[in-house]
Amino acid sequence: MSAVSDPQHYLTSGWNLNNMPVLDASVLTHITADICGMKVPWLYVGMCFSSFCWHIEDHWSYSINYLHWGEPKTWYGAPGYAAEHLESVMKKLAPELFESQPDLLHQLVTIMNPNTLMNNGVPVICSVFTLI
Repeated sequence: MSAVSDPQHYLTSGWNLNNMPVLDASVLTHITADICGMKVPWLYVGMCFSSFCWHIEDHWSYSINYLHWGEPKTWYGAPGYAAEHLESVMKKLAPELFESQPDLLHQLVTIMNPNTLMNNGVPVICSVFTLI
């Protein structure tokens, strides 16, 4: 039986999202609570024409994403040094949203065209994930 088809391989793999936060080298091992989205993985399902909101990751941490099958997936992001500029542009273009919810970029609810951000001086990086 190959390692890929061996269920035991998956159960113990460091790439198993349930194992990743408790690996010896993971800083998350120091967190004792099961924090949803940090120590307990979430699953998002995307499809043709799906989109995802501009946001800041929980506790400003990293995220990991898998493309299991399907067509290439396009991601847009802004470098960390441009975070304040991105937020100020969004506040300028949608002030009413930030007035009612100052932590809007932590809520996964705001979409803005990447071209609009770039036209306002925000550096936006485009990355295309493909299966190989």
